[in-house]
Amino acid sequence: MTTIPKKIDGWGAIADYIITKENDGSWRNDSESSETLSFTRWGLELAKTIGISKYSFWEYRRAGMLYNELLNTLPHEYQTPLRELSKSNAEHLNVLQKLSRVAPNALYQELCDRVLIKNNITRKELDDLWSSLRPAMDSKTARGRKKNKSFTMRINDDATVRTRVVEGLLLVALKESLSTLFKHYGNPQLVDCREQYRPYQSDLIDALVLCNNDPHGFGYEVHGICIGSAHLDKDNFGLNFQTHNPQYPCDKLWLTVTHVFGEDKASYNHYPDYLGIIDAGIDEEAIKVTSLSKRRDAKPIDNLYPYTINLLAAAYCKQS
Repeated sequence: MTTIPKKIDGWGAIADYIITKENDGSWRNDSESSETLSFTRWGLELAKTIGISKYSFWEYRRAGMLYNELLNTLPHEYQTPLRELSKSNAEHLNVLQKLSRVAPNALYQELCDRVLIKNNITRKELDDLWSSLRPAMDSKTARGRKKNKSFTMRINDDATVRTRVVEGLLLVALKESLSTLFKHYGNPQLVDCREQYRPYQSDLIDALVLCNNDPHGFGYEVHGICIGSAHLDKDNFGLNFQTHNPQYPCDKLWLTVTHVFGEDKASYNHYPDYLGIIDAGIDEEAIKVTSLSKRRDAKPIDNLYPYTINLLAAAYCKQS
């Protein structure tokens, strides 16, 4: 594109113009004082000419660069030229680019369809999904990689990464099913504890479900959620949970068992009586959660750590 686009042309056309001018250096020729013109000053003048803010100039440029990076990872049917990509939300591309590094193929294709074609996904949905899958990256980032070199986690080649991705998808599914699984507990809210908020360095509790049956806002009941693949030995189904006199910073404890490591319903009796069981069906080929069902209710844990109020405070800060 050689002519300056109009605001009504959409962000894709504007981004394509900006990136093209930047890459070939022709932006320097757009001013009589080209020797002293900086790219930032040129961008501000262009934004004023088009009728967009300086924030939009940088946002469109970044979104366009991210989209160009994503092109090689997109299914063929979604490879629309950047200049024609104006119906989708530019802000969503930033999160989609992050998810492209770790999301399973089936999920990624679904996200591409919703972000690039249907435009029927919210920023909150994308952010929630990214926060659930991000721990699978194990603090790895794209920093230091060569320009234009794709950065992705090898889900199919790395069993550890695959397991962490499944854990993240399970938490997403649990969050979507809270009102069904915890319908008798009142206004359930899920807090992911796998990174900053794991209760007191406990390796067992991956998430908390905060339930409040008190109309005045007090009287929270704390449910600990343990993802089975992280705590079960698939050879003998050994458990790390305390059978007698359990000490956990929660009122009830649940174990989410996938079909990969799960057992028949009758064998659930081998688990401690206080432990609630949530059964999860996993499609191993597509790497997605196919079903969630509550197999056994959790029973109250009588011997609690005296730190529940501090735990609630931390969880509340996380939610806020």
